[in-house]
Amino acid sequence: MTKRENKIYLQILEIIEKEYDKLHSKQIETKEEIEHYGFKKEITKTEIKKYFGNYKNLDELKKKGINYYSKLPKKIREYIKHCSKEVRQAIGFALLGKPVKILTGKEFQKDGIKLTVKVPKYYKEKYDGKVINKKLGEVSLDLNGVKDDMGHKLSFLKSSAFIAVPEVIMYGKIFSREKNWKNRGWTTFVIIAPIKIRTKRFIQEVVIKRNSVRQGLYLHEVEIKKRLIDSIQAHTKLGRLPISKLIIAQKISKVNKK
Repeated sequence: MTKRENKIYLQILEIIEKEYDKLHSKQIETKEEIEHYGFKKEITKTEIKKYFGNYKNLDELKKKGINYYSKLPKKIREYIKHCSKEVRQAIGFALLGKPVKILTGKEFQKDGIKLTVKVPKYYKEKYDGKVINKKLGEVSLDLNGVKDDMGHKLSFLKSSAFIAVPEVIMYGKIFSREKNWKNRGWTTFVIIAPIKIRTKRFIQEVVIKRNSVRQGLYLHEVEIKKRLIDSIQAHTKLGRLPISKLIIAQKISKVNKK
């Protein structure tokens, strides 16, 4: 894409993700949007069709959704082409989608208050301890989930990314479902979404645990976007083992080995 085409494409993504009622006549004109894109631009139906194909109305376009996979670089498309449509779209969204949350990187750092206190408190005060995923329904964000999460390795970035867990659950893409995970009687779902920490793009995954009494946070992981891309390039060139710690990278690797 040219620089101008890319700007138009990003605008269309943003409009559809926010689900504005009137797509054809929507004009990019708020102060924030002009500062971000650098110009005022009305998006035409012709430009929308260029990226999303023909459609009759807004409902059809929303149902059709954004084909993130088709916008990925050819090498990445080739590497993940054997994966399910769900995984391909999740990778595309993680690499190209608008960040669902922007962080400073200083959230939930050491201040004398335990993470098991301040994180559940934040979830309770801002989200009443739960959020809704359109496919999974209600997902609990409580002390049990934070304790489960902290049972895995923590870093300052991962601690900070606790604050983005609700947005990842609400707006991310589900790419994995595992019944009776590790023979423990749970079902797990893995959701992925792009976030931004300061000026750099990261990818965050959240694992949801569902059993007979609860569906809620179990684990989250965060990794800089470049590392996932480097992992894919390493595979395409040398066939190396994954250097990405993300679940989606491991899943793609297993599919390609088969």
